[in-house]
Amino acid sequence: MEGRTRAPYAGGGGDPFLQGVNGVGLNGGTPTKSCLEDALALLDGESSGSSRLDGLEAVREFVINSNGLPTDDRLKKRLFAVACKCASDPNSRIGHKWLQFIHELASQYGEDVVPSLPELIPVCIKSLGSTSSSVRKASVQVLCACAKVRDHNPEVILRGISHGLESPDERVRSEACAAMVTVYSSARYKNAVAEAVVLQELVVPIIVDRLTDPSKLVVGTAAQALGAVRQRAPDAFQVILMQLPPRHAAP
Repeated sequence: MEGRTRAPYAGGGGDPFLQGVNGVGLNGGTPTKSCLEDALALLDGESSGSSRLDGLEAVREFVINSNGLPTDDRLKKRLFAVACKCASDPNSRIGHKWLQFIHELASQYGEDVVPSLPELIPVCIKSLGSTSSSVRKASVQVLCACAKVRDHNPEVILRGISHGLESPDERVRSEACAAMVTVYSSARYKNAVAEAVVLQELVVPIIVDRLTDPSKLVVGTAAQALGAVRQRAPDAFQVILMQLPPRHAAP
């Protein structure tokens, strides 16, 4: 996590946010369950602003000092709920930082992240429509990390991405096409058969459908995405195209 340089606080005191969470994170102190709960309560009450960045550093420090996520399932669920809320912040800088944090958690503690996928995937899909390239990239990184979790079916992630292809926002549909291939290519599959099934029943048919999208942007991205799939699995790709019903036929 990148550090931030901040001006001293009035009266020589510490950051009021961090004082409010009993010293979690930047102001030192032993990480405790009550400290984390206080931090999350303050974050949940903030609609935007720099305190969400301060809060991120506090929560992240708690996870580092505790060598993992909370063992309390209720608190863990609350942590991810707050993280998803902050990752949706309209301020792209705040959203980007929180998405990076979620990516870090998914990479290191993937099994603990999986139960929060129903809340997390829609946040990532929405972020694909951001005007900030860093936010879009971070959201795809989160999805890729989740698709690599051992013993978890990446099809759940890919089906979640497919919902983005129905968005009225052409940017979301375009980015979802690209994300579909990126996540498919980086996912961890149980075996080669499982990967082939995902490619045949999900990835190729869904992207081919976008070749008739009313948006030229989406059509162009879909064509590029199919080209990437063809390059990764040329033989399988050709067989799948031949088996598609007429309405799916690629031009």
